[in-house]
Amino acid sequence: MTVLAPPREADGARTRHAEAGSFATGQDFADNIPKHISVMSRFVTGHVARQLAPLGLGVGQYPYLFALYDRDGRSQQELSDDLLVDKSSTASAVEKLESAGLIVRSVDPADRRRRVVSLTEAGLRLRPELAESLESASEALLGDLEPAERAIFHDLIRRVAMRALIAEESEIHAKTTTNNLKGETS
Repeated sequence: MTVLAPPREADGARTRHAEAGSFATGQDFADNIPKHISVMSRFVTGHVARQLAPLGLGVGQYPYLFALYDRDGRSQQELSDDLLVDKSSTASAVEKLESAGLIVRSVDPADRRRRVVSLTEAGLRLRPELAESLESASEALLGDLEPAERAIFHDLIRRVAMRALIAEESEIHAKTTTNNLKGETS
C-alpha cells in the first residue's frame, strides 16, 4: 500500500500537519479537513463549469442527465431522492434541461397521474462529452496520484460523503422533531 506524503511548499519545507486532536487541542487552522474539501470542491466545480459551458450546461444540471443515463423515465421526485437534493433544485434543473431540449416531461402511460422525465436524442448524444468533462476534472485533481492512491482516495471520499449524508439526515430529522414538539406545546 502506498502512503501519501504531505505536499511540499514552494521552498521545499513540509507543510505543517497536526498530529491528532481537535481545533481546541491545537490543530492548525490553516491545515484542516473542511478547508481542503472546500478547496477541492471549488476546483472541481470551476473545472467542470468551464468544461460544460460550451455544451450550454451548468454544474447543477449534469447530475440529472447522469441519473437519467442510469435509469431513464424517472419522476422528478425519484430524481430528487436519488440525487439527494430538494424538490425545488430538481424542478429548476429539469426546467433548464427541458428548455435546452435535452429532456422531456410526459405523462406516465402506466399511471396517468404521474409525470416522468426522459432523455431526448440530443440528451443521449451528450453523454460522451459529459463523461469526458468529469474525467478531465478527476484527472486534473488526481493527476499525480498512483492508481492505488486514487483507489484509496475514492474509497475514503465516498465513505466520508456517505457519513456526511447520514449526519445531515440526522440533523434534519432532529430539527423536524424539535419543531414538531414546539408546535405541540404552543
